[in-house]
Amino acid sequence: MPQTLIHSDLHLGNVAFYKDSYLLFDWTDSCISHPFFDMFELFFPRQDKPFSSALKDLQEEYLAQWTAYEPMSRLLEAWKLTKPLCALHHAVSYQHIVACLEPRAKQELSNALPHFLRELLKCTIELVEK
Repeated sequence: MPQTLIHSDLHLGNVAFYKDSYLLFDWTDSCISHPFFDMFELFFPRQDKPFSSALKDLQEEYLAQWTAYEPMSRLLEAWKLTKPLCALHHAVSYQHIVACLEPRAKQELSNALPHFLRELLKCTIELVEK
């Protein structure tokens, strides 16, 4: 899998439909990394979010776009291995982002780092239980 430009804060709140196309905005967290790291919402869906039942279809469609690099069976294997790394990537990124903010802005993101670390711990527990 090639490294690629990732948004790193990709969710529907950062997507707009404008003039018959989609516009992705708020690229402040972007970086060059593994393409699966942008799929945090697919790895860690929140049950209170609408459309969570469609996430499996979205995951399959996303992975299908990478079959030029690997067959689907290996992409599915990579997807499983990438899940804890995705949480770690976001934890490290947000630790750095929050450290660079002014005190008032830090309060807005104070829950981000603990959230990503909890998801990382859940991944670790899942791996141990298997």
